[in-house]
Amino acid sequence: MDSATLGVGQFCTKPGVVVGIGIEEFANEVRELVARRSTGTMLTPQLGEAFSSGVTRLVSLPGVDLLAGGAEPGTPTCLRTDAATFRAEAAVRQEVFGPMILLVSCTNSDELLQVASILEGQLTGSIHAESGDADLRDRLAQVLVNRVGRLIYNGYPTGVSVAHAMRNRCSSDARSTGFTPSTPAVRPPRLPLTRLHATARNREWLSDSARNARIAARAAVGPPEDVSRLPVPRIFRERTENGAKERVVITNA
Repeated sequence: MDSATLGVGQFCTKPGVVVGIGIEEFANEVRELVARRSTGTMLTPQLGEAFSSGVTRLVSLPGVDLLAGGAEPGTPTCLRTDAATFRAEAAVRQEVFGPMILLVSCTNSDELLQVASILEGQLTGSIHAESGDADLRDRLAQVLVNRVGRLIYNGYPTGVSVAHAMRNRCSSDARSTGFTPSTPAVRPPRLPLTRLHATARNREWLSDSARNARIAARAAVGPPEDVSRLPVPRIFRERTENGAKERVVITNA
């Protein structure tokens, strides 16, 4: 539950839908864990209102049961439905941003694969399996590989390291391709700015000539693909009481 409720469930990789076969015992354990969690504060009042209305909407749908929590903003909440309802009702598949988790109960492996096949694009997907589940695990991975940006085995999606292997298939991310990490270790030059933000009293739009001059100056840095022109990371070491620690500093050298 830590992964689902971390930061009041507002991490972009928070697990929101859990699908399994015969999950009655698991659902009871999750219900007890959720019931012991305290209500948190969401980032904005608008997000809290959206969470409340989303939970209320889901609970009102036939085939969806409230196991723990409720519609109060920031309240850890657990809902349960079955595979047939999840497949038939598009409204059940709509995300509710916040500390809510939806359990989807399947009766067999075919239902499990059918549920996975109708999932929309997700940032991450986690497969929890034992050694005897190798065949189903591999079949499920084949379904998810084109629907998630990162596939995890027997692990949880939150708390990861930003590294070269990171992918993010969010539709608004211009760097979401199969060839380029969306969180690169070396940041490319920023896009041209068209507004001054020096102080709160000095905010004015740039004139066309000034804006064009800035764009030209930025363009002179070179495109992101030209690695030789990118800022070069240099590693400095500093001593601490617990031993050596590395601190990465990005420079333009």
